[in-house]
Amino acid sequence: MGVRRRESAPPRRSEHPTPPRSTGPVREMREPNEGPRAGSGGERLTPYQLGNAPSGSSENQTRPRW
Repeated sequence: MGVRRRESAPPRRSEHPTPPRSTGPVREMREPNEGPRAGSGGERLTPYQLGNAPSGSSENQTRPRW
């Protein structure tokens, strides 16, 4: 309790920084890139052989309705 008394008080709500209003969730339909295929030997690819799987924006931005 003594340590708690020596610490400074937590900041008030008005002292907290506010994020810019432009930030927010971005809704975008993404399309996966094709992954590498296994060789003719039929061996499975390991995760380090696959690497990162980046995706790009899809031309069709309408959400699928299930």
